Amino acid sequence: MNAKTQKIMNIVSKCFLGIVLAFAIFMMIFTIVTVVTVDQNERSLFGHRYYIVLSDSMSKSEENKDMEIHFDAGDIIIAKNVSDPAALKEGDIISFISQNIDSYGQTITHMIY
Repeated sequence: MNAKTQKIMNIVSKCFLGIVLAFAIFMMIFTIVTVVTVDQNERSLFGHRYYIVLSDSMSKSEENKDMEIHFDAGDIIIAKNVSDPAALKEGDIISFISQNIDSYGQTITHMIY
């Protein structure tokens, strides 16, 4: 290899190492935030809340075949607060804290009909 090729390879390897390092730092911060805030309704990362889907009620099935978006149990949902709830429309996916007696305090995710 000549000196020019060696220099290019050195730059590429440093860029790749920087990207891997930035990703590792992001994952470390994400893991720490997740562990510290587990089982809290107010957990968030950079202004977004994340939830794990617990049921298959929105999975792709005969009952839900007309839905454009499907979630299976174990999927992760990332949500953000909306400043104007009146701007929500049919087909939007929302997550909210249940006030129903049977599921009081649980986070529920549904599509607006």
